[in-house]
Formats: sequence, structure tokens, C-alpha cells
Amino acid sequence: MALSRQRSIRPAALLSCTLRFYDAVNAIDRAHKPYLVSLKHVSRSASQDAAAAAAAHEVLVQLYPAFQATLDAQLQQFLAEIPDGAAKAEGISVGQTVADLLLAARSNDGSAAQPIPYVFGAAAGDYQSTPPNFPAQPQFTHWPGVTPFALERANQFRPGPPPDLASDTYSEAFNEVKTFGITNGTASSADQALTGRFWNGAIQNYWNENRSNRCPGARTDDRAERAALCPAQPFRRRLGHSLLRRQVHVQLLASSNGYPVC
Repeated sequence: MALSRQRSIRPAALLSCTLRFYDAVNAIDRAHKPYLVSLKHVSRSASQDAAAAAAAHEVLVQLYPAFQATLDAQLQQFLAEIPDGAAKAEGISVGQTVADLLLAARSNDGSAAQPIPYVFGAAAGDYQSTPPNFPAQPQFTHWPGVTPFALERANQFRPGPPPDLASDTYSEAFNEVKTFGITNGTASSADQALTGRFWNGAIQNYWNENRSNRCPGARTDDRAERAALCPAQPFRRRLGHSLLRRQVHVQLLASSNGYPVC
């Protein structure tokens, strides 16, 4: 991928690429219900590869204009591998149209707003900066005001508050965290220890780590999965695997809805 490995991909940017990729290809094979865009009179012979590449390119150029030259070159290099003709041209048109419509639909969703400064409290139960990095500010503090991607409203399924600090329920949960979370502890199973180490990292780095592991040189050979994980660098193998494409789409849609909900 052309973007720096150290650069965090915003949740909205990540899902923007995935939604456009999904709707662009789905407009051709019509295997599933579209997320938002349903185009009429699209030929099933249109190139899905060209549609996916054009959609990913369109949104990435909008989100990262400083990388346009690199993204343009990658797109042309990829499209050169697709035979010229009506199928290729229509696929490019479908991808660009879907991307533009979805970009317009999310243009004022609040995700580009400045994060709200968080003031740490000193009372018992007030949120504090967490290890291992102890960041000066929490991430995505403005996301409660972002328009959800699938929910009707951010608080549609929001759970209730945590238990009272003086309650037995809180004490049991607190002691459980201490028991299983202590460094080099023996109470955790191997699976619990692995889960703890996974969630111990900075949340904005999870996507970059996955992308780094699954982009060029990674073990997976599935085009749909890798194109979703590496949207600027589509891969040509097995794009027609619509079930996995939908699975990746639904997974990312659900996870990105979690930011405004919290």
C-alpha cells in the first residue's frame, strides 16, 4: 500500500473503502443487498476487478490527496492487466459512480470534526489514561457525534452504566481483571493471555498491523479479503468469492458502528 505503515487509518476511511468496494462489485454480480447504492442497467459482464479498483482509488484520493500521484500510478498499473474493452470501461465507470455517491452521502457525517479535548477527572471511577502508552488524550472523542453507518442512532442499543463502585459486582469484576491481567500471572489460560496481549495495543494500530501482515508477501491468497485489508492495492485472485466479500463488509461495518455507540 502506498500510504505509510506508520500512518493510522481512520475508522471512517477504512469503512469508506470497504463500503465502496462492496457496493461497486455488488452492483455487477448483484449477489447481496447493497449497503446504499443500487445501480440499474449494469451489465453482469462488467469487470468486477476494474470496478473494485476504481472505487478504492476514488475514495483514497479524496481521503489522502497528498498521495494522489502514487495512487494514480497504482491504479493505472493494475488496470493495465485487465483487457481493454466494454467490460473494463463499464467496470471503471461503476466503481467511480458508486464511490462518488457514497462519498457524497457521508460528506457531512461528522467524522472529520476535531476531536473534543478530554479532561481527566480525579474522582474514583473517572477514566484515566491507560497503559502501555498512556496517551495524553483518548482517541475518537468526537465520534459520539458521528452519523452511524448502519444504526438509526448512536444510542439505539447502548448498554446501561457500569455497576456502582461500592457494589459486589464491581469488586468481583475488578478483582478478576487484576487476577487475569497481571504480568506473568499464572491464572490465565493460554487463550486468555493471548487475548489480553492483543487488546493491550493502541486501538488505532490494529488495522495497520493487520494490513502489514496481509498485504504483499502475506500468506492469504484470497483477493476479496486482501483487497478489503489493502484497499489501495487490489489483488486479482478470486474476487468473485461473494460470501467472503460480504463477511468482511459486515464485520467492518459492525466494528465501525461501535465507535459512535461508545
